[in-house]
Amino acid sequence: VILSLQLGFAIIPLIHFVSSRHRMGEFAISLKTRLASWIVAGIIIIFNIYLVQQTIADWISGGNISWYGLLLIIIFFAILLILLTYITFQPLLKTYQIKQSRFPHGSNQLISFNTDPVYHKIAITVDFSASDAKAIEHALAQGRHDAQYLLIHIVETPGALFSEKEVSDLESTDDLKSLQEYVRLIEEAGYTADYKLGFGRRNKVIPQIVNDYNADLLVMGAHGHGSLIDLLLGQTIESVRHAIRVPLLAVK
Repeated sequence: VILSLQLGFAIIPLIHFVSSRHRMGEFAISLKTRLASWIVAGIIIIFNIYLVQQTIADWISGGNISWYGLLLIIIFFAILLILLTYITFQPLLKTYQIKQSRFPHGSNQLISFNTDPVYHKIAITVDFSASDAKAIEHALAQGRHDAQYLLIHIVETPGALFSEKEVSDLESTDDLKSLQEYVRLIEEAGYTADYKLGFGRRNKVIPQIVNDYNADLLVMGAHGHGSLIDLLLGQTIESVRHAIRVPLLAVK
């Protein structure tokens, strides 16, 4: 019974689809085929209603169903009938705007050729490895002397991961000094820079700092490691880019 009830929900949308000139163009079915399709669909639906009626009557006559069970079944089939009525008439009452596009690709988009600087606040993640220099150089090339720069480093010691708060240990102290040294070198070159030391997991703390800073761009170093290390660092970039509201530049 349930399987037969699904036929109407498959046939009716199909008839609407293949009858549409907007969707099918010259391949839309003719008026005769359309009328024949609706007659067949109507016969199937009538047979289904009759089958449901006979099934419920057999249950009642055999005493195999309680009154509340019968009520639930009636409500269920009433909902199906309402839904079937909706999918039958709703496409006839609403006009859809079909966007023309090339398959499998979409349409060309307009490009705004704006040569003015668009990055005013650029965030840069550093981890005191060989990739820092490339990340900082690419960030400075994007904003030049007109932008402000924020260097970000995340402390991931066991204490920082556990508490996700500022901790005082040898690693965090050394990292702070290294951040300050980066800022000093950048400012000596004539740029405006600041730093932020975060504590916890990189994929969680970096987006918080970037969003709070209202950065226009985030620059991250994409490490050239292999196997498992590259997989873990790649996951950091992947998770960060989904959590920020600005473009991300990954520098290798």
